[in-house]
Amino acid sequence: MQFIVLAQNQWQSRWMNRQQLFSRIGKQHNVVYGSGAAFTWDFTLKKLFNSLFKKKHTKQDNVSVINPSYIFLRNPKFKLFDKLAVNHYKSKFNTAISKDKPIVLYIFHPEFFEYIQYIKHDYLIFHAYDDYSKQNGYGNQIKHDEEQLCMQADLIITSSLLIRERYLESQPENKVKFVPNGVDYDAFSRSYEEPAELANIPKPRIGYVGAINLKADIALWFALANHFKDVSFVLIGPVNQLTEDDHNTFNKLKLLKNSFYLGSKEKDRIASYMHHFDINTMIYKSNRSGWASSGYPLKLHEYLAAGKPVISSNIEAVRSFSDVVSIAEGIDEWVDNIKILLNESNSSDLVAKRKKVAKNNTWECRTESIVNYIKQLDK
Repeated sequence: MQFIVLAQNQWQSRWMNRQQLFSRIGKQHNVVYGSGAAFTWDFTLKKLFNSLFKKKHTKQDNVSVINPSYIFLRNPKFKLFDKLAVNHYKSKFNTAISKDKPIVLYIFHPEFFEYIQYIKHDYLIFHAYDDYSKQNGYGNQIKHDEEQLCMQADLIITSSLLIRERYLESQPENKVKFVPNGVDYDAFSRSYEEPAELANIPKPRIGYVGAINLKADIALWFALANHFKDVSFVLIGPVNQLTEDDHNTFNKLKLLKNSFYLGSKEKDRIASYMHHFDINTMIYKSNRSGWASSGYPLKLHEYLAAGKPVISSNIEAVRSFSDVVSIAEGIDEWVDNIKILLNESNSSDLVAKRKKVAKNNTWECRTESIVNYIKQLDK
């Protein structure tokens, strides 16, 4: 098989399930990855200049990554030029795809529905990694494209059981499969030296590693930092899409003596921070209206592989892991759980128990499931 993969984030950006899955699938199958044709509002002279000297695609992490053009740009207001840009982008796949193997068109977001008509394929897979209906910008067009994509897809893969339930309302059971996020176990389970910038941050340390956006409960984090003044609270990750209230609270966090924001880190360095926190957290807004409540956190098994105690907000995906993850809802439960874990000896048995769960949930297991599901489409 060979795969044409379309996802919103560029390959070189923060690694998510797209890169984790297809860097592994690419070891045995031809994979071409792209983020779609660039739009006119993406244009800069620097991007144009750089694109003139780049090949159509470059090989990275076992994957051929399509480099966008900044000459042929999309603009939905001008249908003819918009179509021309999409067609030009589609042509970039031709030099990286063989004609003698089945082509799997693998789509990670409904916004790529229109590409279906332009890209020749034998199988169409839709991987729903979030509940898109709960995200900003989910309007009539995305809703329509999502419905049409589901109808035409040969297989729908969901990252959580709640997302699967949503699609089962309109799709047959054998078409919708649950494949949760996994972990690079070797990378997150091995020992690491303490990062230099943590050395001056007092212990005990409670950490959060991940995107700091609409799903993160900034107000709860601020309340906890105020409650435990002798504990260091450390945030790591990109900041984006905050509400005005969350943005104001985040600015207040920076003023607290026991609060530390260390910015984003390269994927190869993230595990070293998790290993040197006393508690790792998944501090999400758990109300059902937000998309975090339906998701399956990437960091769940990464935290467990590190072996340190984990506390999570009460979301569906973590409930089946309550024997290795403390689950809290509301400030009082978070305070109680933090007190328990800070006073608990992190015994070798507890560490081994967490790591065992992570080892059973690797990305290799996930890719094997996905490839097997696709192979069964022939039967």
